[in-house]
Amino acid sequence: MPEFRQQFADLLPDGSQVDICNYDLIRFDFDPEFSVYDCHNHRPLHDYDLVIFKGPITDSNLPAAISRFLSAKGIAHIGDFRRFRLLNKLQQFIDMRDAGLSIPTTYYVGDKAELRRIALQALQFPMVVKALNGSRGRVNFKVEGPDQLDEVLKKYHGKQLMVQHYIAGADDYRVLVIGEQHLVIRRTPGKKAYPANTSQGGISEVVATDSLPPLVIKQAHALAENLGFDLAGIDILHDPRSGIHYFLEINSQPAIAQPEAQELLTQLLLDRQSLEK
Repeated sequence: MPEFRQQFADLLPDGSQVDICNYDLIRFDFDPEFSVYDCHNHRPLHDYDLVIFKGPITDSNLPAAISRFLSAKGIAHIGDFRRFRLLNKLQQFIDMRDAGLSIPTTYYVGDKAELRRIALQALQFPMVVKALNGSRGRVNFKVEGPDQLDEVLKKYHGKQLMVQHYIAGADDYRVLVIGEQHLVIRRTPGKKAYPANTSQGGISEVVATDSLPPLVIKQAHALAENLGFDLAGIDILHDPRSGIHYFLEINSQPAIAQPEAQELLTQLLLDRQSLEK
């Protein structure tokens, strides 16, 4: 876009520098703070005085995430996409960070070469590679080494992928929020060692609410309420070594397989029907 660069250079004060970067070279880091990095010009986005959105947009989640970061940092920008909230994992991570929740160290960038570079530089094996828009445990891998990483990146080249720190020995929970009620579900792998998702053969069982600290339950309810979800499944990993509870994602259409969950959902529906009369 040389004409774009010249157009804005002519409008800005003398000595101003105009950099251009495509969306696929904008990297999102949760390490542990949320930051956004321009991989093309090798500068963090918060170093810029002004950011202008220009050109066709195929995925509004990316400019929406950038807009939220710029607004939080008080950086001027032309074009505000914060209202576009499609809630892929990138947007969810920002919501979780805004709520002060712990999330695993995670990196996302559209360019696969840059994703590979940051994965090898910042993470250790095994690591997690999963799709930004994945669901039901699909396109979600525990990667043991560089060869397997290359294989996954090549096979899913057309998908948006993120890389994430793997928490060994973690306890896998889902807090199923149903209105003001909840269930705590513990998940363990089935024949497939990873992930412990029931759609991938994992085993789930309802456990006592006090299996998780009251604060974590409160945070799960607050997250669902903030996003406007009466029904939600919030996935959480507990690291027994550090004691930290990491929030992974929130699912607005969780499976309701347990009899206890079906009973709570029935009661929620009855309560809503009575309110509407």
